[in-house]
Amino acid sequence: MEALGASKPLTTVSTKNYKPPDNSDYYLDGPSTFVAPDYVTPLDPASGERSGYAPGNFPEETTQYFDYFFKGKSADDSKYRVNPLLTQHLLANEPRLTVLNVEGRDLDDKELYPVVRALQNNTTVKEINLARNRMDLAALELAEVLKFNKTVTKVNLFNNNMHAKAITAMAEMLSCNTTITELNLSCNFVRAEAKYLAEALSMNNTLNKLYLDNCQIADEESKILLKALDKSTVKEFRGFNNKCILKPNRQALRAWAPKQQNSMLDNTLLGWAMGK
Repeated sequence: MEALGASKPLTTVSTKNYKPPDNSDYYLDGPSTFVAPDYVTPLDPASGERSGYAPGNFPEETTQYFDYFFKGKSADDSKYRVNPLLTQHLLANEPRLTVLNVEGRDLDDKELYPVVRALQNNTTVKEINLARNRMDLAALELAEVLKFNKTVTKVNLFNNNMHAKAITAMAEMLSCNTTITELNLSCNFVRAEAKYLAEALSMNNTLNKLYLDNCQIADEESKILLKALDKSTVKEFRGFNNKCILKPNRQALRAWAPKQQNSMLDNTLLGWAMGK
């Protein structure tokens, strides 16, 4: 596997120069899209009230951590951005922040880097949900953070933009980490790097759930991965919609279960058949 570079020193996040979104020019003509009033949306920076014009349906406890910028005075494009309060709470080990939920904010590496780095010495977050963003190289930093983290048990990276380096880094992380029990890498570009995940499984004793749906895994890597799964601690695996040409490999990825579970199923079916 490729060795990852050492993490850079953690820097303190300052809110002194932070400017909330100035969406005044946008509201002159009214919103181009309307979000139902019952949707939980960010606070309007001017009035402090909830706006009905920011897209998305998010858990209410997460809204304080993101601002929506409409294209205009303060943004080149309409998008969510991280409010410095999130990194402050991560750095300060805010006890109520046990789930880092950034799902569906469509954030890229530049936006996610400070969030990931703020996790470096955090001891309160137990679950990380970065699903449905555009993370790729920021995953290298996340992998370094998680290598020896002792509190995070669940990591959801579904539907990002992770390619070879990011997947290799995640595999290296798995070979070191001793607390993560669930990892979702579905809808990322795992491809040939599945062999590194397979290698990591042989060194990991805590992972129970692994999801690799729609990861463009081909036949050769699928066979390597399946062999590794049989000898791993994984109890639940999903591998739908990959790129296996051979039908047995496709079926094996879709229907994999621990050998003990398969053996119990075979015995049940045999007993049922004999009873008939």
